[in-house]
This record gives sequence, structure tokens and C-alpha cells, in this order.
Amino acid sequence: KQWYQRRVAITAGVVCTGLLKSVVEDNLLFWSCSTKKGEGECVAESLNKAKPPFLGLLCFKDGQMRMVYKNQGYATIEMIISRLTTAIVENEPHLNRQRSNRDRVSESSASQQIMQEQDAAFQESLVRDQERARKKKEEEDEIKKIQEE
Repeated sequence: KQWYQRRVAITAGVVCTGLLKSVVEDNLLFWSCSTKKGEGECVAESLNKAKPPFLGLLCFKDGQMRMVYKNQGYATIEMIISRLTTAIVENEPHLNRQRSNRDRVSESSASQQIMQEQDAAFQESLVRDQERARKKKEEEDEIKKIQEE
């Protein structure tokens, strides 16, 4: 019962606060999952058996994904925001590099999507034009046949 009360407290007092939401929306990608689900269990295991409640900041740094901030157990929202903000500032160059990479990939994906849509529209137009040309040729052949008779 006590573990449940702590989870409710951290959910209400930290995770669901406007302050954490603001920090996350402005700086990070937020992900959460139950450790009873397959993906959550795998991530928890990779974090060296982190015990809930757990909050971590992962950053691609020095060629690999690294934990640059973690909080395990209950802490006040003020304490978490202070430490999380410090970790964000300290890792800003790495985070910006990842944002830039993500934006480039997103732009590239958008360009590819546009090209695919244009190609599909061109193919549809080509098929319509070919069908029109086929019908026109059939009509001309029919008229020619009638004229020859």
C-alpha cells in the first residue's frame, strides 16, 4: 500500500505538474511506460534495474546513448526541475546536435514524401493520358474501318 501511495504522490506531485510539462515540452522528448509491459521491462533492465518511480535524461553523447541525469525515488518537483535543468544545460551541445539531426531527417522525410506524391500523381496522369490515347486510336481505327467499307 505504501508503494502505491508513493507512486500516486510522484505522479500527481511531479509527472502531472505544469512545471515539468513546460520543461519537457521546451527541451525534451518525454517517454513513459509501465515496467509490467514488455518495452518498459526491457528499458528498466537496461537501466540497471532502476526502481520506480524513476526519471532519467538520456542523451546521445560520445557516440552512444548515455544516462546524463537520473532520479530514483520520490523527490520534490523543485528538486527535480533544478537538477533536470542543470543536466539539460550541461548537455545542450549534444541535445542540439540530436535536434538538428532529427530536423534534417524530418525535412528529408518530408521531401521524400512530396516526391513520392508527385511521382504517384504523374503516374496517374500518365495512365489517364495513355487511356485517352488508346480510346482515341480505337475511335480513329473504327472511323477508318467504316470509311473503307
